[in-house]
Amino acid sequence: MSHSLDYGLKHNILVFFGFLVPTLIVLAPFFSNYLGPIVPLFIYLLIPITFVLNSDRGDINFLFVLIVSFFLLLQSIYLVSGNFEDVLRAVVLVLLSFIFFNLGLRGYFNKNFYMAFKGIYLGVFFVNVISFLLFIGILLDFVDPLNIYSIFGRENELGFFDLGWRFSLGNAIQVPFFLTTILVGACIYLIKDRKISLFPITLNLINALISQSRVVILIALLLFLYVALRNKNYLFLLLFTAIVMSVVISYWEFLNELVFGSLFDRFSGNDYGSFGDRAEIFLLFWENASWTEILFGAGATSSSIFMSYEYTFASTVEPFVNRSPESMFLQLVFEQGIFLVLIMIFFSLDKNILSFRNLIKFNPLLWLIFLEQFFLLQITEYSFIVLFVIGLLISSKNDTKKLYA
Repeated sequence: MSHSLDYGLKHNILVFFGFLVPTLIVLAPFFSNYLGPIVPLFIYLLIPITFVLNSDRGDINFLFVLIVSFFLLLQSIYLVSGNFEDVLRAVVLVLLSFIFFNLGLRGYFNKNFYMAFKGIYLGVFFVNVISFLLFIGILLDFVDPLNIYSIFGRENELGFFDLGWRFSLGNAIQVPFFLTTILVGACIYLIKDRKISLFPITLNLINALISQSRVVILIALLLFLYVALRNKNYLFLLLFTAIVMSVVISYWEFLNELVFGSLFDRFSGNDYGSFGDRAEIFLLFWENASWTEILFGAGATSSSIFMSYEYTFASTVEPFVNRSPESMFLQLVFEQGIFLVLIMIFFSLDKNILSFRNLIKFNPLLWLIFLEQFFLLQITEYSFIVLFVIGLLISSKNDTKKLYA
């Protein structure tokens, strides 16, 4: 009896831990005076330790992790002087990304991960409710958008809200992408027992539309369809479609000014987006990076230093200011080199090497998340959690691909 109580208590703790993952990461700026030093410890220590301790035995090759850690630090030794904290952070995030990709590949049947993502599902819903209520408060002039943007240190993006009513708690691409991706991971676990409601998925889709992040909208829409079809909520789909069409027809002028006009510009490319900048960044690296750097790496943080010397390719870039290349792929190839990256991928796959063939199968959820993380976003402090979900999607054990079979 005591054993079952301990088991139940452990699962409840994991649910609460999962709830804290999105809430602390996204909402921390609201409580920066109290949570300032706690959030980095939660991200860099508590989340990795909790996932590793609750993984199955043999999932992680610790000897390999130590060897790769040594080579990553050795590779970056000349960059450490005066930049130690940034280099260490970059090395840790790369290591965590491959460790969590590894855990995702093996974690589909892990009950502890199931409970953690059950909490993540609730946490994402809670954050989305807060975000949506604040957006409504701004529309009704109950909330000053400048105050919200200032809390998240994004005062310079207030003009985006005026341009197309674009709103998000934090970066309008990174935060909605993070929330939607971990919600995908939660749905992969919960859909097995059909213990999932469409309302949080629908709210996430609405917030994705409000954020006006193109790829995130597609991911959120596919997730909505995936859950609705798996749950056989055909009546809900019909009612939802009818209600949406009725609202759009009735309030077209207002909605077009509020969202649709700007959203159309976002998808057509006739907007204030950064797609052109990213294309120029890829071209910049292709034309200026040496083959030695590409094959063997230039060390952690070197891609940002490389970017600081080039300031003629885009009006948004200031001279001699370190800037991320906004691509995890570019960061890994330039900083760690192709050889080391391939070695880390090979050891991450290990006995799941055949799962990698799922990457080329028709699974739009996987493709879009992979595209956004590796080619449109840099490595952030929560990218390793996204890599867990990518591993989960690549794993041959999950069945999201059956929807598209």
